[in-house]
Amino acid sequence: MELNLPFGGLENYVLATSLATARITSIVTVMPAFTRLGLTGILQAAVAVLFALPLVPALVVTFQSQPVTLTMVVVLVLKEVTVGLVIGVVLGVPFWAAAAAGDIIDVQRGANSANLTDPLSLTEEGINGRLFSLIMVALYYGSGGLKVVLGVVYDSYGIWPAGRMTPVFAASAGQLIVGLVGTVVSMGLMLAAPLVLSLLLADLVLAVVSRSAPHINAFALSMAVKNLVLTLLIVVYCGFLAEYMEHDLGWLNAVKAQLETMAGHAVK
Repeated sequence: MELNLPFGGLENYVLATSLATARITSIVTVMPAFTRLGLTGILQAAVAVLFALPLVPALVVTFQSQPVTLTMVVVLVLKEVTVGLVIGVVLGVPFWAAAAAGDIIDVQRGANSANLTDPLSLTEEGINGRLFSLIMVALYYGSGGLKVVLGVVYDSYGIWPAGRMTPVFAASAGQLIVGLVGTVVSMGLMLAAPLVLSLLLADLVLAVVSRSAPHINAFALSMAVKNLVLTLLIVVYCGFLAEYMEHDLGWLNAVKAQLETMAGHAVK
């Protein structure tokens, strides 16, 4: 059934805006750089529409040359939502890596039960996990990461055109997405490694002390000592943490190549 809307030619603009907003809304919903800011509901929709507006003229030209049916609109919207979710997951890797690093540190110091509750998402997260994640978000906006991400989003229309329904992903796309988990873990371990090694060293010192003085309850002292060590070291480590996190944010520059591989395009 072909759409004949009484808008005097405006139906192409409505369709183009809807498709552009569908892809970008999925990205904004998934990517921690936006969810950490508390963008929900109407604020999230407003940001998505704002980012989508520059795409509308180009998409209108695409749909002026082909008939539009209701079935086609539904399929295209579902495709745009799926593509947006994939792009958001790939772009979110450095932020999840930072949160993973903080969670690893919390587990190592024995304070993984002291979680904070996010009032927006109603989820619990570790103290250092939230700290590292917020630092990464601050570095992202402070270093111009939003410009890079918008460039990737707009370039994604060259990889997955809005008017094309198939093919969407290459056969290896699922394997590449699963491989992102390994990337998150490796980035998180690299960020957390200096502090984790320091906490392990504190455990070894307590083990030696407990062997030399059996009457000392090393287990009772363990958490207090490790928290003290972490408090002292994290002040020094923060001077290097920003540099390491900026290096991880360099992942955003490689996202376009990742997306091209997922779409089955030859990476140049």
